[in-house]
Amino acid sequence: AWPTLQQIFDDVSAAAGSTDRAEMLKYASAVRDESTAFFTDFSTSVKPRRPIAQLMFSGVFDRFPKLKIVSGEGRIGWLIHFCERGDHSFHRHGPQQEVKLERMPSEYVRENVYSTFLEDRSGILMRELIGTDNQMWSSDYPHSDSTWPDSGAINDRQFQGVPEADKRKML
Repeated sequence: AWPTLQQIFDDVSAAAGSTDRAEMLKYASAVRDESTAFFTDFSTSVKPRRPIAQLMFSGVFDRFPKLKIVSGEGRIGWLIHFCERGDHSFHRHGPQQEVKLERMPSEYVRENVYSTFLEDRSGILMRELIGTDNQMWSSDYPHSDSTWPDSGAINDRQFQGVPEADKRKML
């Protein structure tokens, strides 16, 4: 499937809210009914981590280096820790576990992973740690998490102090 995807599509996209129903119900059953929606919304930002790590550590990006994926709605701040922890784990535990990667995990993120964000001031402020080329703002309209109709004001606030060149890349 990966060679075909790499040939046919420029990128593969998965929304942060993408999950199977059984997994969602398992987590939802751990909380009160009235807080299920909040819990689901709050936990959405951690969902992209597993599939990206699986693609990376299974060697998919080594075998298909032109493959690009988009992590939609996942924000970008988590990517900074993901890269740092991935590099640390690969350096520290990779040899013991005989993990074979051609590059450091952070390099795969910079080369193969695009990520979208709505409101993520901390991710924007730490943008240099993951680069700005693959980080893309989105409004998520018409969903309830959307920045619409206040997108302009929100972006003015969250990009305050950011150089215009970085702002233009990310917006």
